[in-house]
Amino acid sequence: MSSRCEGSTTAEIMLHAMEKSLEDGMDVVNLSIGSAFSSWSEYPTARATDALAREGVVVAASIGNSGANGLYSGGAPGVGRDTIGVGSVDNTFFMANYFVDHEGNEVTYVTGTSVPAPPTEGTSTVVAVAEPGSDAARTCNADGTIPVPFTPEQAAAIEGNWVLIERGGCSFYDKAARGQAAGAAGVIIYNNTAGLLTPSVAGDPPVTIPVIMVPQADGQRMVNDALWPDQDPIEITWTDEMLSSPSPTGGLMSSFSSFGTTADLWYKPDLSAPGGQIYAPYPLENGAYATLSGTSMASPHVAGAAALMLEAEPGLSVEDVKLRLQNSSEQVPLNIAPSVGLEVVHRQGSGV
Repeated sequence: MSSRCEGSTTAEIMLHAMEKSLEDGMDVVNLSIGSAFSSWSEYPTARATDALAREGVVVAASIGNSGANGLYSGGAPGVGRDTIGVGSVDNTFFMANYFVDHEGNEVTYVTGTSVPAPPTEGTSTVVAVAEPGSDAARTCNADGTIPVPFTPEQAAAIEGNWVLIERGGCSFYDKAARGQAAGAAGVIIYNNTAGLLTPSVAGDPPVTIPVIMVPQADGQRMVNDALWPDQDPIEITWTDEMLSSPSPTGGLMSSFSSFGTTADLWYKPDLSAPGGQIYAPYPLENGAYATLSGTSMASPHVAGAAALMLEAEPGLSVEDVKLRLQNSSEQVPLNIAPSVGLEVVHRQGSGV
């Protein structure tokens, strides 16, 4: 078996693992994995998690990270009817590495998965070749259906520098691959909304340059000062230190958290948990700890809570655990306008 952390698997391997967990007498199973838009509760992995639940195993599963794509974006196995599908709420504070920009600001960032780590010392130069909000800044049109590669002139300006690319539209992999093709030393993806998330950059062929994400305000400020052809590249200084920073979206649904309902109109997710900007263990070869975001980080919180409940009251049924978690949840304010009202049920479930 490969020692690399590839970040994905197939349904038949998941089914075998679930069978093995039952055979080994597991009380609680977490699945931080899913298939976006596979929202039928009859999907094979969802049927398998429901079968585990009928055997008395509490199953928590991430609902998915496709919230930007709208309704019915939840995926199996989290859409299983007896499975606890879990959405993500942003952490109130987060630990993150930072670099110092050309003005002396400490800019926190999250490192992409499946790519080399960024430097922890020294300096790099950063360039932007398009205004925020434009197709060229995103490297694709707004809905991601039309790729916008860098022009030869833009590529000449990018070569050897880190390039700023805006989140939105196409995938993080597509953005990073286009930066790499242009000769970038690394890619800085700046958010198009408040908060941060971990960019997943897995793809074929693999991206072999570092990719990080920075907050919207920091990214836009750097773009304004490094916008080609009128501005020269700016210089940033890398550090090996971390900051604990307040999250502007703390306590709100994560922008990536998928919406229900299921395809057969069952409400999902069942509830939510902290999943945005979580400081967590990581493979030793990749630094041992990292700040990660995704419903894959939210689901283990629920699985852990279930394990503690069963330790206190071993006689609880699967339905007892689910109902207690839901009935003790707190409803979450609306992500896009917290002062207006509550988040919709088919995004937060019963709450956090």
